[in-house]
Amino acid sequence: MAGAMKPEPIPAVGAPATGVWQALTRLAGAVQDPALEVRRIASRMAETDDDGAPEPLAGVEYSAYEQLFTSDRLNELYKDGVMPPVRGRWSYPTITSTYAQNSHELLVWTPPGYETSGISYPTLYLLHGAGSPSAFGVDEWLGYALTEDLDRLIDSGFIEPMIVVLPFGAQGYWVNHADGGPQWSDYITDEVVPFVDREFRTDKRRERRAIGGLSMGGHGALQMAFRRPDLFAVAGAHSPTIRPYEESPTFFGNMKHFATYDPLTLASSSPGAMKVATWIDLGNEDKFRAPTVRLRELLSARGAELHFYVFEGEHEGWYWMGYLPEYLRFYSRALHADAFTRDGAPIIAADSILLTANAQPLR
Repeated sequence: MAGAMKPEPIPAVGAPATGVWQALTRLAGAVQDPALEVRRIASRMAETDDDGAPEPLAGVEYSAYEQLFTSDRLNELYKDGVMPPVRGRWSYPTITSTYAQNSHELLVWTPPGYETSGISYPTLYLLHGAGSPSAFGVDEWLGYALTEDLDRLIDSGFIEPMIVVLPFGAQGYWVNHADGGPQWSDYITDEVVPFVDREFRTDKRRERRAIGGLSMGGHGALQMAFRRPDLFAVAGAHSPTIRPYEESPTFFGNMKHFATYDPLTLASSSPGAMKVATWIDLGNEDKFRAPTVRLRELLSARGAELHFYVFEGEHEGWYWMGYLPEYLRFYSRALHADAFTRDGAPIIAADSILLTANAQPLR
């Protein structure tokens, strides 16, 4: 990317965090329009409570940023912002929803060659986070260079073509509200998925449908996949924001309603958690790390098909942007799995997912 400065290395674990400036430095080296993205993320972070950098996770190994195939590494392969000659395309259909109680626009990305290939593609649904009162929605994933990463990773052979769907979920935690408000979970499972399968050339098998999300969206992806394994065989939670009942929004209702959508409750007892290949990642200094580690313990105790990673970083925008190529690699591998557990969860060899920093294009 012309004129962009290479991001400075992350401070060593335990060093004082540089907060928003560290995030802005990372973002400036990884997006097509750094100034615009810096302003957007800075505004969001300014409205987020900062309780200080938490202590790093004790006794848990983590992968350093420089060790992995991050967005920085992908940008180095496509110098000066060069993009592949053939690229995917966004569509913007609108759904008038009963469950979401309004009309909402979907963003649907079809891969290069979709118009003429005649192929049915696997589908990845990506849920956004809560953001801030003035900044949330589907544009979050776009701000983390999702479009550029998809085009480049397909062009380089690191991932296979897929359809990607970005739905809108306000700040509703992607759950059915107990107060008569929007039914965000049913909106996705009972309206969005059938709509996309009807309007686009998707592979409709559950094994070829994944759902993932960041922060609030990670919570949503887990509960939807665990509750509806008939629809989703793959789930990804990137820094999931999992709160106890006492700290949850009022629309979670009473304890019974809360438990219906609580990833920890579902991980400990739901049959669906065993039918899904689950990816969970968090930064070694993520402020929501304790419940995420508990989630790992619950799924591991049951022998679920789990891929759990701790990466260097915090609960901040640069983290999701930086590791997005690794996320997309997981989804691609899982959506093309040819082996399954007896419960129906795709099996992916752990050493075939993460890419090292020196990975080279496969084509």
